[in-house]
Amino acid sequence: MAPLTRRAFLELAAEQSLIAGLAATALLAACRSTADSSSTLGLDSRSMRTLITLIDEIIPASGEMPAASQAGTLAYFELLAGTDPGLSETLHAALRSANALAQARFGEELASIPSTSRTTIVAALAENELSLFAGLRTFVYEAYYLQPQVWKLLGYEPYPTSSPGPSMAPFTTAMLERIRAMPRRYRPV
Repeated sequence: MAPLTRRAFLELAAEQSLIAGLAATALLAACRSTADSSSTLGLDSRSMRTLITLIDEIIPASGEMPAASQAGTLAYFELLAGTDPGLSETLHAALRSANALAQARFGEELASIPSTSRTTIVAALAENELSLFAGLRTFVYEAYYLQPQVWKLLGYEPYPTSSPGPSMAPFTTAMLERIRAMPRRYRPV
């Protein structure tokens, strides 16, 4: 088998990313229709509720931007769990720590406390379990910002390497007038 060229590799990666995104969307729809079904993450419905609460505190809904759980993050986690055992370990450890902090401070699990108090727990988790929180945050960011619906809301347009990409406005010397009018910021040599 001949080695892949850089272009072929990038095209293959782009195709696989698109396929994973479509599969994640389908999986999310399936997860929504069967709320109490078993999870490949090994979480029961109560833990899943806590996970949703936790990831939505990391990336909450704002304006037209969806919260992490609304953007397909859980579906991405389900897909990734089969190939990355570190994900399940990180999620389970983060849920245990977050619930322990919530129990200690408020006498209830994270998902049961008022939303105004959840931020305190997430901040304490970030402070007390720095590497655990960094891992969790990385997984959440990865899952969120790989979603095509988030790309669209951010105005990001992916351009595969096989296409020319965005076009630039033609250059005119009038574009330099603002720069020419500025004072010198250098010393002539």
